[in-house]
Amino acid sequence: MSSTEDRWTPPSAWCPNPQWWHSGDNPESAEEEITALVMALVYATQPEIMVETGTAAGDTALACGRALHANGHGHLWTVEIDEDAAKQARELVEGLPVTVECMNSLDWNPPGPIDLAWIDSGAADVRAGEIRKWAIDGKFRPGALVAVHDTAPNMGRERLTAALAGLLADLGWQSVPLRTPRGITLIAVP
Repeated sequence: MSSTEDRWTPPSAWCPNPQWWHSGDNPESAEEEITALVMALVYATQPEIMVETGTAAGDTALACGRALHANGHGHLWTVEIDEDAAKQARELVEGLPVTVECMNSLDWNPPGPIDLAWIDSGAADVRAGEIRKWAIDGKFRPGALVAVHDTAPNMGRERLTAALAGLLADLGWQSVPLRTPRGITLIAVP
């Protein structure tokens, strides 16, 4: 049963009404509306290769796997460092075009050019490190979309916001922040 997001995220200048969003019992899982947004991005962008880091319980992987299946093409590779979470996610997405990898995302290499990425793994340096590594290695297809979760400048997320700003300045990439309770930053790969 979902509850309102304000049990995890208090009101702030960034997002004064977190109670308008919903979340399940796992504070590591994305808000339900954010999962729906990522699923809509799968429908809208029609990726061949999608990557997710930070699988957690697998709710977003399930939604994206269903969208890829409905699209009739594409595959999601999702990377989770926690063995129990990865096992749970594998069971959840069985039969869908989804591969769950259990390892450190910084040690993982995408199987081809990424069209869409959902970055929702560990600490700020890990998230920024994933994007930097794949950008330097040429793993993003030109025109790819990268969405990073937890980029709101509140509740200790300022470190991720700063790391992401520095990375984007280094790469010369543009972004759009979305004012959700935990924050989303959309990045366009040139």
